[in-house]
Amino acid sequence: MKLRQKLIGAIAFSVILPTLIIATVSITKTSSQSKDYFISATQNEIRQINNSFNVFFQQIKSNAKFLANNPIVANAPKELSTYFGEAKMIDAYNGHPQEAIIFDFYRQFGDTHDELLYVYLGTENGGFIQYPAAKVGNYDPRKRPWYKQGQSITSEAGITDAYQGVTGGPMV
Repeated sequence: MKLRQKLIGAIAFSVILPTLIIATVSITKTSSQSKDYFISATQNEIRQINNSFNVFFQQIKSNAKFLANNPIVANAPKELSTYFGEAKMIDAYNGHPQEAIIFDFYRQFGDTHDELLYVYLGTENGGFIQYPAAKVGNYDPRKRPWYKQGQSITSEAGITDAYQGVTGGPMV
């Protein structure tokens, strides 16, 4: 080998090797920092989402407590309309006079709370009021998860696990 080739090889080696080492260290460090940043940012976003869900469900519980403790609802008569048999449209205006008052209260509440699908009440005799009104049949609120949970937790509002509504609509 000629001296010139040896000199070019040595210079190339002395330039390429440090460049490869610097590039490898830089890429490794950047990759590690990017991964750490991604994990931290993702954890912060998940924490924000979790907080949003907690606030949402706390508001739902507050709404349920407000509705349940309202004297109009708390003093609901046991003789509310039932829907045990053939399907029929809920008609709060042809039952007990208090039924219409409760339905109107639920309508006002439901119209100002777009996040709610339904507002309803079940009684120990199987009476049922729901806003918005729908066609209901073969329905006994006492057999529903929300009613059973409400009977077991009387001191505070609760949230049931999601379940399929009897209408086949969205999960409630």
